Amino acid sequence: MEPIWYVIFVIVFLMLFITLLLGTIAQRKVNEIIQKYSGTRSQCGIKGGELSTVLISRANISIDIDEINSRNTNYFSSKYKVLKLSTKLLESDSLIALAKCSQEIGNAIQDNNKNFLYRLKTNFLTIIKVLTSLFFPIEFIGFLIRFTFNINTLGLIFALTGIFLLVLVFIFFLLTYRVENKSSELISEILDTCKFFTEDELFALKDILYINAWVYIYNLPTYLLFFLNFLSITQINYEYK
Repeated sequence: MEPIWYVIFVIVFLMLFITLLLGTIAQRKVNEIIQKYSGTRSQCGIKGGELSTVLISRANISIDIDEINSRNTNYFSSKYKVLKLSTKLLESDSLIALAKCSQEIGNAIQDNNKNFLYRLKTNFLTIIKVLTSLFFPIEFIGFLIRFTFNINTLGLIFALTGIFLLVLVFIFFLLTYRVENKSSELISEILDTCKFFTEDELFALKDILYINAWVYIYNLPTYLLFFLNFLSITQINYEYK
């Protein structure tokens, strides 16, 4: 194994450690917020379904609410203009549930406003998820070809392919990061008009709403790690071909 590989090996694993550390910190932050408010219920007793109806009316948008059985799948369907919420969410008066309903209505508002970045995210998110799932296989095959079969050119092609896909995904997430914040901002403005919430409840709801945006940020080091790995394959092939 070439000396340069030992250096790259150490750098990659240091980056892996840092990435895992950031991911752990982000997860702890999210868990702390959820644990902090999970047992907190609205003092006025309003439930997710009732709040959703109020927010939709105040946002002046025309969408339907569809009750679904799944507990973990809550989303706004841009295609059918339907807000799909679980029975548990609709019947709960916890602040966590109310924030989740509010977030999806914020997405519906962006769709109604024909927000370009929101449309970009909804139209290409599935494709981006598929591309993201290809990162590790491409990286693994690239390393395998280079260090096991010693085929420099083919290894380089895999590395450059990985970098190209990674750049596309990274740009997509940078562009659509604003979508997460925008949904929270839009619905927060409407929540401020809901006089049945106390100031503490409004603060808690906004705190919960911005969780997704923070998770978005802390996911970015993962893409940086893949970029360094692909770049290392490219550099090694370039120097030792």
